[in-house]
Amino acid sequence: MALIYCSRCNNAMSDQDTFCAVCGNTVNQNAPVGQPQNFAGQAPPMQAPQMQAPQMQAPPMQGPQMQGPQMQAPQGQMPQGQAPYAQFGGSAASPAPVLPAETGIAGANKLNFYILIGVGVVALVALVLAIIGMSSGKAGGGGGSLSLDDFSAENFSLESEIREFEYSEDSIYWRGEGEIKVSDRSGVYIVILKTTLTSGGNRTDKKESSGFVIIENGSGTFNTFSYGDLKDTPEPSYDFELIAFAALNQ
Repeated sequence: MALIYCSRCNNAMSDQDTFCAVCGNTVNQNAPVGQPQNFAGQAPPMQAPQMQAPQMQAPPMQGPQMQGPQMQAPQGQMPQGQAPYAQFGGSAASPAPVLPAETGIAGANKLNFYILIGVGVVALVALVLAIIGMSSGKAGGGGGSLSLDDFSAENFSLESEIREFEYSEDSIYWRGEGEIKVSDRSGVYIVILKTTLTSGGNRTDKKESSGFVIIENGSGTFNTFSYGDLKDTPEPSYDFELIAFAALNQ
């Protein structure tokens, strides 16, 4: 038994069938005049179905539309010293304030600093003038019978320290220390000492300088200092002169 196929729906049938069980088409019978006849054993031509893949088209990607507040540029001219601003949704947003180089507080502090220095200098000058005026040969203000000649600068000595460096010139440090003595060991005195550099030392050292020395228990110490390159800073030599004195506890 051979297989035949329906000429209408391509259903497989035996060669003994007279009609198609699927579509009802008659086979192996004389067809009416003008109609094609289906003969048993004749298979209709096989046509492979045309497979056509559907066109894949990705839908356009649309992210959320971010719409920020509208920015409105300020119109007109800004007053001098005022920073520009932007308006966001009806509210003005200003950038961080730009402070001038010197604010009012800093200026006030600087002014107070200068005033303090000025007052200190005036007070120091007044003290020096008062001491000089009080000690014209005799100590005024309860200084007793002491005079400037009763004070003397003694026991001055120098010590040196050399520091060696690998990549620069070696240095030398000259440190001096002396005493101002008085025979009265019960009083407290202030003495103005003038120091004069007579030779040696660094060429940038001050030639003359003055300072205060406090005398307690009959003596008070004073110091000198000089440093520089080892080859350019010879041992210094000084002269000391007592300018004035005053008693502090009498």
